[in-house]
Amino acid sequence: MSPTPQERLLQARHSLLGLSIGDALGKRLFLDLAFRAERRLPASPWTFTDDTRMASAIVTNLQEHHHIHQDQLAVAFAADFMAQPERGYGAVAHFILHQMAQGTPWQQATTSVYGGEGSKGNGGAMRAGPVGAFFFDDLDHCAHQARLSAQVTHAHPDGQAGAIAAALTAAVITQAKRAALAVELDDAWKQIIARTPEGETREGLKRAQALGTAAPAVAAAELGSGIGVLSSDTTPFALWFALHHHHQGFESALWTLFGALPSPDSDNDTIAAIVGSIVALADPDSIPEFWFQAVEKTPHTAHI
Repeated sequence: MSPTPQERLLQARHSLLGLSIGDALGKRLFLDLAFRAERRLPASPWTFTDDTRMASAIVTNLQEHHHIHQDQLAVAFAADFMAQPERGYGAVAHFILHQMAQGTPWQQATTSVYGGEGSKGNGGAMRAGPVGAFFFDDLDHCAHQARLSAQVTHAHPDGQAGAIAAALTAAVITQAKRAALAVELDDAWKQIIARTPEGETREGLKRAQALGTAAPAVAAAELGSGIGVLSSDTTPFALWFALHHHHQGFESALWTLFGALPSPDSDNDTIAAIVGSIVALADPDSIPEFWFQAVEKTPHTAHI
């Protein structure tokens, strides 16, 4: 039987919760390396960044429309930005979202950067986990909806590719969870790569598949840890990690991830947000109660 909209929404909320925790801890732990080295948690509350705010807007969009409504998503993104611009939005996002808030159509705003090509950044991927959780049962439709979610801010196909690949990974994990089956890695990579547009991100996914089992720090060095804030140097490692470590449980997987990321120059909150949004879908009950209580809440995660 096809899942109800309520079941889909609950899965999207679980993904958003994992995303918010990864985002908040990824930001805090790398402000103080001693916390990471000692696996010592910072004091609560753990506040999240623009990664979670934009993902929460997507979940609201799905709740209201049961699909990505791009015009309304653009309005929500711009309004959230204007309300709290200090949340960590990047310079390009500042420029695009400020234009939208001033009334520029999103189709025009997104092509006003990088010579009209649009952004290849990792912002589409960072918020795509809930899309995959919602549309998990139809991978082609999932890829389409993920593209729509990214297009609002990322006109470049490679920026959209990161969102598509991240959503597909979340969908594959959700399928396996619902069927009580283990994820078949080779098949998962095949399904994800086949639906990801040609470009640098897709090539990175192919390298991730070929890498197989490796030490996470080695994988981060090989695939990239977000230092360029691009989809291509962020998404492949995040998805490799999620596919290879989702079975650990949420807490163990995130500590393993934090130990693997090489430096404060990595885009730690975004990588942890992507990983958290996917790993949470494998076993939402493995999220520690203290972590749930400590992280700042969105309207969708306060009462899961």
